[in-house]
Amino acid sequence: MNSQLVSHYLEKLEAALGKDEFPAVHAELCADTRIGQAEAVEILSRFLAPVAKSTPRTKALRRIVYRHEKLLESRAASASIAARR
Repeated sequence: MNSQLVSHYLEKLEAALGKDEFPAVHAELCADTRIGQAEAVEILSRFLAPVAKSTPRTKALRRIVYRHEKLLESRAASASIAARR
C-alpha cells in the first residue's frame, strides 16, 4: 500500500470537504490508477469510518462521497430551519 498517496488524497479530500471543488478531487482520486483496492479502503477508513479490508475499490470510492453529501444536506437543513425563524 502506498501510504504517501493515501495521505496526499486524505489532505485533498479534507480540504475540499463541503466545497464546490470536492467532486473534482473525488474524480481525480477515482481516475488515479495508483489507487488500488487497499489504498481506497484505507482512505475511506480514515476519511469516513473503518470498513472491512475486503471492501471492493469501486464501493470504497463511492462511499467516500457520502461524508461530503451528508455535510451538504446538514447545511441545507440548517439553512432551512434558520429561514423559518
